[in-house]
Amino acid sequence: MIRTLLKPLRRYLPNRWKKKAVRFKDNLIQSVRYYLLDINLFKKKRVDVKNIIFLCKGNICRSVFAEHRARQLAGEQKLIFKSYGLDVDQGSQSPREAVIAAERFGCDLRDHRALRITQEALDAADIVFSMAYPQHLRLKKQCKNKEKVVLLRPFAPFPRSLFCNIDDPYGGTEREFYQVFKCIDHALTALLKEIGRQ
Repeated sequence: MIRTLLKPLRRYLPNRWKKKAVRFKDNLIQSVRYYLLDINLFKKKRVDVKNIIFLCKGNICRSVFAEHRARQLAGEQKLIFKSYGLDVDQGSQSPREAVIAAERFGCDLRDHRALRITQEALDAADIVFSMAYPQHLRLKKQCKNKEKVVLLRPFAPFPRSLFCNIDDPYGGTEREFYQVFKCIDHALTALLKEIGRQ
């Protein structure tokens, strides 16, 4: 009934709102699946973590920011951070908006060049953090030890952890990049406290 009433209104909504509504719906469904079906073993059992990989689609926005920011936040913890992408144009650079937004956190992405994930890197990692549920599922198929593939956002404090995906800001504004990086920052802060307690 409600869907029938709202259908004519869709025509008048800006495309930007339509895309946000679709992204919200997908994020909600994927979050429910992740929280109900995926057991986050990293949170439930103590795992010795030293070699950490952050992974996103193109390795020019989210994962590279996570790598640089984690290195900053880790301080004296002896951890190795690397970032990769699943669908990478080798050698691509971070967009200008990402570079500017990252500078607000004290991270310099200007010299970064995108890298594609390799099986060797996956095997060497103690834990692999992906940014979105579809990437998480792809990685679980590639990884021999599926338990080490985890989504990053659920580590953020509630209510930021309500959804499991960290949206891809590629093509967005500097403000959108900043919001995404802030979400990553919250998750990393909580994650590194958790690792520090182990």
